[in-house]
Amino acid sequence: MSSPEPQRAPPPAVAAIVTLVALAVGLTLPDLDLRLWLGHRSALTHSILPALLLLAARQRAAACGIAAGTGVHLAADCFPRHMIGYATVKLPLAGAMSPLHSYAWLALNAVAALLLAAALARRLHAPVVRAAVAVAALAAALRYLWHDPGGWPVLALVALGVGAWWRLRAAA
Repeated sequence: MSSPEPQRAPPPAVAAIVTLVALAVGLTLPDLDLRLWLGHRSALTHSILPALLLLAARQRAAACGIAAGTGVHLAADCFPRHMIGYATVKLPLAGAMSPLHSYAWLALNAVAALLLAAALARRLHAPVVRAAVAVAALAAALRYLWHDPGGWPVLALVALGVGAWWRLRAAA
């Protein structure tokens, strides 16, 4: 009986393209719940789960992009006008989470997704390719956040974080 062949990594250019296409898909993937009749803000789609499923299927480049896009989407979802009814996270067969639990769910999954995307990008892409993917991903994320009502607070927090990081680097 022969052992299965090890899976080969795609060429760097293909991995970069897959990551960017998956990022574009990931920006709106969480709202797939509306088409699947899961209820808006389903915990199944508004989580890191889709990226983990791709990772389990050994689709690392796709998982990287889906995680990045989902992380950006969930970060924007942390800032609804009011965290009631339609805005709360829904658990299958259990109903809506409380507003506090919905905020925690969205924030923790956004951070986890973005950290997963960063870790995968480090492993998948060479530094030059990683920088090009990061610039394209940042442009896509900024475009998405610019047009999303919850995106403005995220943009403000990112600007504050980048400003603080630059000040710390300059002081060191």
